[in-house]
Amino acid sequence: MRTWFTGRRGIYAWTAIGVTVAIVAAITVVTLIPRDRTTEAQWADSTLSVTALGTDITVGEATVEPEAATAFATAVPSTYLALRPLEISAEGEIPESGVTLSLALAEPLPAAAAATFVYYDEEIATWVPEYTTVSEDRLTLTAVVHHLSAWSVFTSAVDDAAAAFGEFVEDVAAGVGESIDRGSRQLFRFTHELVGNSADNPECTGTAPWWVQDTILSDNNDVDLGLGEGGEGTNAVLLCVGSSADDPEILELKAAANRGYGFPITMSEGVRPLTAGPSSLDPNVRSFLQFASSYLSDLGGTNVFAPDQFVFATQEYTATFDEQTLRQAGVGRLLSFDLPGLDQVLLSAGLKWALDKFEGNDVVAGIMTVLSMVRDCEMGELNASRTPTETIAWLTACASSLDYQSIGEAMDVVATEVAYDDEALAAAMKDKAQVVRKATDMFKGVLIITIAQTLIDYAGDSLTENVTSYPAWFVQVTLTPERPTLQDMYGTYTQDSGNGFFTTMKVDDEGVDIRDCSGCGSVSVSLRLVNPAWNGSCYEVLNQVEFDGGDGTRDLIHETWTLCPKGFGGPGNDSVDRIGQNWQGKAPDIWYLRD
Repeated sequence: MRTWFTGRRGIYAWTAIGVTVAIVAAITVVTLIPRDRTTEAQWADSTLSVTALGTDITVGEATVEPEAATAFATAVPSTYLALRPLEISAEGEIPESGVTLSLALAEPLPAAAAATFVYYDEEIATWVPEYTTVSEDRLTLTAVVHHLSAWSVFTSAVDDAAAAFGEFVEDVAAGVGESIDRGSRQLFRFTHELVGNSADNPECTGTAPWWVQDTILSDNNDVDLGLGEGGEGTNAVLLCVGSSADDPEILELKAAANRGYGFPITMSEGVRPLTAGPSSLDPNVRSFLQFASSYLSDLGGTNVFAPDQFVFATQEYTATFDEQTLRQAGVGRLLSFDLPGLDQVLLSAGLKWALDKFEGNDVVAGIMTVLSMVRDCEMGELNASRTPTETIAWLTACASSLDYQSIGEAMDVVATEVAYDDEALAAAMKDKAQVVRKATDMFKGVLIITIAQTLIDYAGDSLTENVTSYPAWFVQVTLTPERPTLQDMYGTYTQDSGNGFFTTMKVDDEGVDIRDCSGCGSVSVSLRLVNPAWNGSCYEVLNQVEFDGGDGTRDLIHETWTLCPKGFGGPGNDSVDRIGQNWQGKAPDIWYLRD
């Protein structure tokens, strides 16, 4: 008996059944694999797409509480643009692959503009940047995130940046919370003048010591460094030269970096200052900066943190020098303030932010956050970047690599293993986890928005071939001839009054002894010269002598003499050594010239 399943018909039947099973299996597989689900929303004149695997996404306007509004308006210290916050939430769990945020812009983002998605972290009351890429055509921003909350986009307020979002900008100053809640605008400009990026002129005590004949303070006239050519107070480094308030024989130099970044200092060969460093910094901060300098040196890095080798942004720097050291060095160029590399601009601008933002021991957490860039970011790549796009991309990647947990752990290690012999510094570094977290997340925005523009402006103004071959500023010192000793002034001196009245005197260890004076009588010296004082051009000395009182007594009197070596600019004929007597408190008007 022949069954339905045998023969050619049977083969066809089995084939049909197999196809049916395969189709059912395929349908089953498709049904079991989650699909990408995308929600779109209009954001200004741009389009936001939020995509997640296997879960629905909801996008709506966020309610901005006062604390979040304040953080929104003060996220970074420079002017920037921000989109009205949106609340993004998922109906189910966020997949391990994350959620993709993609913003299609109305027009290309300018090359000099940075842009980043940011979210609000309620625990530290901070808007935190998320790693964001910009498409090659500058029309799309993309970020893959693993948490959802209130989101915005921050961007640099450069020319044409607002047009990329296609919305009229509303300027916001005070009352930001009310402006966001009540207004209909989607794009806001938060204006922050970069106050504090200029320094006060340093003030020195008196004039330079006598042994400094002349000083030349010269700047690099090819560098305007963003403030235009000429003009009082626009110099990159402000300087003064004087003498120490504690010792007028000590040369004192004060400098202030008149920019939002600092300048490395190069001492000429053989020049060793007696003291050098910031004029006013907390001892704990200075100790930590010294540690940071050693740490960077071990990494082969910059000296930007060395308090004695760098003038910090807007900070005053003081160095003192003694005569002997500078004479041995030969002087000429005393020191120079060199143009910083991009890594030095970055680190010193970050250091300025930390010093401005934090108070007391918390500033150490800010400095440690800045310092972590040397460990976590490729500084060589930054120095090699020459276009705004390259610089912004580097800063964005650097910001995303900063991790507050590893920075906090590093602080604990330093406090325990490095600063163990400095109790005050160790205490300043411990138990700062929350401060480090806030500092790290705030600094990310500063890097991407504020410091990015500082680096772009600096590179455009300064890193050109005709500029970088010169220092930003230098100090040149010419020394007077070496001062003769009092013993060098010993010898015989003669004065001719012009009427035959000759006086000869001898100066030696016994003092000033008048030897030949018609009409002067016999004058004997009882004591040597005492209290010699050098005034920069002459010695002022006290001579004690005895006179015959005429009644069998001896009168003791004191004379003040001025002994001037030639070539030091003192009174009288400066071409010859000379001596004059100060009569009744008056300067000499008659001089005795060396024979």
